Amino acid sequence: MTSHWDGFGSDRASLGSDYGQLQENEFHREAWRGFGFTGSARPRKYSAPHLLHLPAAMSKLESLDYRTPDDMPHREFMQHGNSRTREAQRLVAKWLLFMIIGLLTGLAAYGIRRGTDELENLKYEAVKIYMHTNPVAAFFIYLAIVSGYAAAASIAVLVLGPMAGGSGIPQLKGYLNGVRIEGFASLKTFIGKMLSISFAYSSCLALGPEGPMVHIGAMIGGGISSAKSRTLHIRLPKTFERLRADKEQRDFISSGAAAGISAAFGAPIGGLLFSLEEASS
Repeated sequence: MTSHWDGFGSDRASLGSDYGQLQENEFHREAWRGFGFTGSARPRKYSAPHLLHLPAAMSKLESLDYRTPDDMPHREFMQHGNSRTREAQRLVAKWLLFMIIGLLTGLAAYGIRRGTDELENLKYEAVKIYMHTNPVAAFFIYLAIVSGYAAAASIAVLVLGPMAGGSGIPQLKGYLNGVRIEGFASLKTFIGKMLSISFAYSSCLALGPEGPMVHIGAMIGGGISSAKSRTLHIRLPKTFERLRADKEQRDFISSGAAAGISAAFGAPIGGLLFSLEEASS
C-alpha cells in the first residue's frame, strides 16, 4: 500500500522513512507551501489483490487512518498563533455538532416510534371490524397485514442496499476499529434502515428498534459532521474539511452510536458506556 504525491520531484528521496507517514490534511498542505512546495496530493493507490494474495472480494476494503499526525511540518504549523485559534474553533464546532447529533438522533427515534404506532393502529383497526362477527376473517386479515409489513421491510432492504438490514452493530464495530465499509453511513442506508425497522417491528417479528437505532445514530453522526452526500451530490464548503478526517469522523460516529442507545433505552450514561466499551474497542 503506497501513497503517490505530485510536485515533490527529486525531494521524495530526502523525506526518508517519514515519506510514508505524510497525510493529506490542512496542517501538512500549509506547512509544505511554506517550504516552497506547491504540489497537491492525489488519492491513494492500492496494490493489486493478487499481489497481496487476497480474495477479489477484499479488494474494495480500505483501512481508516486514526493516527494523530506527528512530524516536523505539523509541529511547525502548530507553533503559529493562528493554529491555536483554529484549534479552539474546531473544538467549539465539534461540541455544537455533538449536540445537533444527539437532537437529530432523538428525533429519528421519535419518528420511528410514531411510524410504528400508526402502522399498528391501522392493523388493529382493520381487524377490529371483523373481530366479533367473523373471527376467521379477522385472523386472515391480520395475517395478510403483518405479511405485507414484513414484505415491505424486505423490499426496503433489497432496493436501498443490504446495509439497511440487520442491526448494523457489527458494521459499526468494524468501522470504529479501522475498516472502511462501503455504504455504511450513506443516505440510502439511512432511509432503508428507517423504513425497514418501522415495517418489520410492526409486523410482529421477533426484533426491536434498539440495535438499528445504534446504526441510525452512527449514520446521523457521520452524515452531519461530514456535510456531504454522494447520493444528493452535495458537498459543503471547506469549513467542514478538517472534520472529514478519519480521526474526527470516528468521534462523531461513536457519539452518534451513544445517542442511538440513549434514545432507544432512555439511558444516556448507558449509551456512553456502550459506545466506549463495546462499539469502539
